Amino acid sequence: MEEKPVQGIHLATSPVTAPETQNPLAKPKKNKWFLIIVLIIVLLVGAISAYFLIVKKSSDGQSEIVIGFNADQSTPGTGPAGTSALHGFQIAVDEINAKGGLLGKKIKTVVLDDKGNQEISKKNMQQLIFQDKVLAVIGPANSANALYWLDIPEENGVTVISPIASAGEITSRYDNRQRNYIFRTTWLASDMMRNITAWMIRKTDNGNIAVINDSTSYGIQGAKDVTDILARWGKTPVFIKSFDLTASTSSLATIIESAKEAGADGLIFYTYSDGDRKLLEALGQVKNYNPVIGGTGAAGNASMSGKIIFPLSAVVNLNERTKELNQELIAKYGNDSTLVFETASQGYDAMQLLAAAVKNAGTPDRTAVRDALENVQNVQGVIKLYDRPFNQENHGSLTINDIFFVNWVNGQKLRYTDEATLNLEIR
Repeated sequence: MEEKPVQGIHLATSPVTAPETQNPLAKPKKNKWFLIIVLIIVLLVGAISAYFLIVKKSSDGQSEIVIGFNADQSTPGTGPAGTSALHGFQIAVDEINAKGGLLGKKIKTVVLDDKGNQEISKKNMQQLIFQDKVLAVIGPANSANALYWLDIPEENGVTVISPIASAGEITSRYDNRQRNYIFRTTWLASDMMRNITAWMIRKTDNGNIAVINDSTSYGIQGAKDVTDILARWGKTPVFIKSFDLTASTSSLATIIESAKEAGADGLIFYTYSDGDRKLLEALGQVKNYNPVIGGTGAAGNASMSGKIIFPLSAVVNLNERTKELNQELIAKYGNDSTLVFETASQGYDAMQLLAAAVKNAGTPDRTAVRDALENVQNVQGVIKLYDRPFNQENHGSLTINDIFFVNWVNGQKLRYTDEATLNLEIR
């Protein structure tokens, strides 16, 4: 009898599976799900780690471009200039950030007040460089402060741009280095005095000039500069005297009386703005004496007297850009912020030049930005269009040709011209 197969049983298509222990082909399915779960956990951990890394970078400034500002904002002498430069700098930063920042990063500023003190200024620089990890520093207002700590940014490869301090050594001290990290957007003090001295020699007809300077390092170096410049004309000061900034008006009147007796037809005041004010008050106490008076850029800070002629690089009505900046200063900070308008302009231009260097470098690397700063071209500032203002031999953006004469007229600083200012011979 033929044996028939059992109906319904087909071994090849049977849904019945053997227990897992009997079917090794089932094990990869379990391993597959295990690997997928592990991969998901790894991805989640990576995403969380990346998130906290981004947060950390944001909190310590590494995801931003950090720029420091270190200058006097407190003392009567250089505080107004430092504050004004800060305002111009901040407006430039606001404009850049409003356009997306630099290299896709917003600019973060760290602003410190050195109160005109060398030790505070040095500590500020150490904080900015080592703690705040700044890319660059704008400042200071005082040449003596800059000269006190220049080695710190130079040795640590941090660019400094001085918008106010004008001593020649600030930018020349490290000329022999492969990389000099110190720049300026103000004029040289010696260039300022070359202009004023040439004008005074012509104005007095005889070059009988006295020098009255304060006893700060600024005033002492200034008196030396004037003496050296007069020597180029074959002349020496007919009278030279220093004074303490705390001196009384009557004691200063005595000094001016002595200059008069020495035959000085011209007086050069080399002092900070509070010293200029005191000297002009003292001059009013000396009878029958009307000398030609020249001063430094500091005379623009608050002297408010038309008797003193001084050099500057910018005034409110210099061009349409200065007028626009002035309106922005008034809107953001009030009328008093425009008192030292030229340093606001120089602070603004310092930030714009630095921004151009960062863009050209394509990286916030300190050395790359310094190198790019030596090669920036066609940067429109408030004061002028900067056509490669810096190079390896020159770290100053303003030249003697950018300086002009100014005096106070009805509470405003205006360009000053007379026959003696025309076609000056500069020595």
